[in-house]
Amino acid sequence: MEIIKKSLCLSLVIIIALLGTLQAQNPLAKGLMTAAGGVSWQTDYYDGADGGSTLSLTPNVGYFVTDNIQAIVGLNWTLFIPPGDWGFDPSSITALVLGGRYYMPLGFGPVYAGALFNYFKWSDDDEATNSLDIQAGYLKFFNDNLALDIGFNYNMGLGDNKSSSFMLGAAAVVFFTAPF
Repeated sequence: MEIIKKSLCLSLVIIIALLGTLQAQNPLAKGLMTAAGGVSWQTDYYDGADGGSTLSLTPNVGYFVTDNIQAIVGLNWTLFIPPGDWGFDPSSITALVLGGRYYMPLGFGPVYAGALFNYFKWSDDDEATNSLDIQAGYLKFFNDNLALDIGFNYNMGLGDNKSSSFMLGAAAVVFFTAPF
């Protein structure tokens, strides 16, 4: 399993490097907007036994407040379906996401660093909790309106939330001119 993880990480680095050589400069100008998001399904196993499944929907929009600086707003929803023998009903998390990114145009294409604040609540809990996402990545433009976002995300809980996670991923991003 460890060799698979290392192979996947090495493959991702090679793909990013190769895609970067094909990138033409695309301005990330003030007034530009983005629409992005994802859908994911995850099945977990613990010591060979069913550990439940998770469905996530993560749409977001962004607005370039100035050249290369983007404000982001999102609404994420995740459904956790525990195994039948756990004795729990399915529950969901709804999160409001606010943050931003700074894009640095380089010769091979724009790279970014950013942070997102997540305010979320479980459907079966009265209290909300918070987390912070630290992000970095690369955009590979296919044309002026479509890019592949390849990056990583480190999520850390804030306050009483002691959870953390690390994710590598890719998503399609649509760019368009703001209607205002």
